[in-house]
Amino acid sequence: MCAKADEPALASVAQRHGECLGSSFKTGSTVASQDVGGYGIEVQGERYWVALEGRLTFSLLQVGGGDAVAQVKLDRPPSADFDEQARWRERWLEDVAARSGVTLERRALPENAQLLTLNKKTLSGRFLGLSLLVDPQRKLFVQWDWNKLARYTDPRDLLTTQKAVWEALIPCALKAH
Repeated sequence: MCAKADEPALASVAQRHGECLGSSFKTGSTVASQDVGGYGIEVQGERYWVALEGRLTFSLLQVGGGDAVAQVKLDRPPSADFDEQARWRERWLEDVAARSGVTLERRALPENAQLLTLNKKTLSGRFLGLSLLVDPQRKLFVQWDWNKLARYTDPRDLLTTQKAVWEALIPCALKAH
């Protein structure tokens, strides 16, 4: 499996995330998925295999409180599959949003990257939302599974946390390096 070969590149991306987030957030320990291979998704009855060359996961922590605000997955697909996967992952999020009765928020970013986010309307379950950064320049997907935190009193608290993360992370992480 190619996961081991891509670990240093993904570890570098995780380190960059930590550096970009400054004093409000930090990254927890990174874990490289062994024998990741990929996973299947289904969109309106159509099945698709999301092939991965590597996956690295870590927690996004709030400095001071230590709360894990999100579980982060860095996914590197085979380079030739990136565009097709981007289309399928977006279709999958559109399908999840439609079935959940929520809006899929889209944000265009520099270098043709985009940020897709869907959030629950209520504070229920372990995760309250999901965001996906599609980064064609680096052939990388970054997924944030947003945790439910005890300090949240309503869904707007999640939006405030997301905004703080995006303001620190997006301009820095997408800079050419």
